[in-house]
Amino acid sequence: MLQNFLSDNVAKDNLAQQDNAIQQNTLSKAAQNIKQDESEKITPQPLNKNTGSGRSNSSKNYDNQFEAEPVKEKLKISFKLAAESNSGSKDDSITNFTKPQFIGSTSPNATVVIKINGISVGQVVADKLGNFTFTAPEKLADGTYNLEAEATTSNAMGSTKLAITIDSVIDKPSFELSPESSIPGHQGLTATLTPSIIGTAEENAKVNIYVNDKLITSVDVDKNGKWSYGFKGKELIEGDNNIKVVAVDKAGNQSEISNVITIDTIPPEKPTIELDINSDSGVKDDNITNSTLPTFIGVAEPGATVSIYIGIKHLGDVVAAKDGSWSYTLTEPLKDGEYHLTATATDIAGHTSETSDLTFTIDTRISYFSAELDPADDSGIVGDNVTNNSRPTFIGKSEPNTTINVKNSETGELVVLKANAEGEWQFAFTSDSAEGVNNLVFTVEDVAGNQKDFILVMLLIQ
Repeated sequence: MLQNFLSDNVAKDNLAQQDNAIQQNTLSKAAQNIKQDESEKITPQPLNKNTGSGRSNSSKNYDNQFEAEPVKEKLKISFKLAAESNSGSKDDSITNFTKPQFIGSTSPNATVVIKINGISVGQVVADKLGNFTFTAPEKLADGTYNLEAEATTSNAMGSTKLAITIDSVIDKPSFELSPESSIPGHQGLTATLTPSIIGTAEENAKVNIYVNDKLITSVDVDKNGKWSYGFKGKELIEGDNNIKVVAVDKAGNQSEISNVITIDTIPPEKPTIELDINSDSGVKDDNITNSTLPTFIGVAEPGATVSIYIGIKHLGDVVAAKDGSWSYTLTEPLKDGEYHLTATATDIAGHTSETSDLTFTIDTRISYFSAELDPADDSGIVGDNVTNNSRPTFIGKSEPNTTINVKNSETGELVVLKANAEGEWQFAFTSDSAEGVNNLVFTVEDVAGNQKDFILVMLLIQ
């Protein structure tokens, strides 16, 4: 009775007892026959990766090569790819093995001749349970092949056909963020935790998607080689995510590609802002300058766009460098006065920071200054700057915190003083003034760095 090899476990154990000498002898002879006739090469039809179909051609017609003797009985025979050679989906007759193995079942001790595309390539003998195995004697190129197994005994014969596809190559997959999820000009960056990716792969293959080496899902590739996937929930995290895509075709071939997707959903820190040291004239860090086109500097998120405003007027934008530093110089001069400057940073993902602000003052001139003899030392008519005191006291007013250098041109004495927060000041020379006319030169410098000279003529009469 015929035994079904695939369903009979005992038959699998007995398969190892097959007459190896007979198989090797017949395989060797078959291989020699192939070499003897170079015109009998097996040429598959180019593989259609979409349908898996094809038709092979042979240089000879073997349909009527042998005159079959009349038989009394028709043998039953089965023939298929061995499980070890049937890569990918089982029982689809598609394999990535170029020298696949085949198994079959027929009448015990029957002689089985194997043909590929009509060319006899080997002969084996079924064991006592009717099971047999056969391995392609040479590597087969990718394509579709038509095989035939013919079993013969002394009083019976039978045959069966099998079409197989050799597919040992797979296209490399690709993927990228979808247009809706991507940031123009910044590959792999997205502002959402659930972006979508699109890609290509071999048509009708399956794509396995991994995040940080963890399998997330599998999706099917359509007949045009396109696929897509939208991430869900917490599959991705803020920051960098290592994405690996592995394409697997029907034959079990695999190809992969890896890229990084960066998630940025958090607005940047607000930028810092201050007067550049070269624009900060006068007293440092007081935010008072005599420059009408001052320069401002600060630090923001690298690559962020810093937008500068005075009030509601947008002055301009500047991009922070790799170290986060930025600098902006006004392009339109400002009049004297106090100004309120603000700045925001917008990162490359499109998120805008909170607002930074800076109040600064433009001061380009000495607005006022006065100097006179102290009334107590003005011995003549008050206000005529005539005195009989050789070391008189002088008083006056100026801008707050002004620095004043006073030099008596006749004696050469120099006095340095500073006005108080109300702009008031006073001083007295420590040496005697000259008899007669004394020219006093007041060099005034305000906190913005502006300077101006004032002259007071004093007459000393003793």
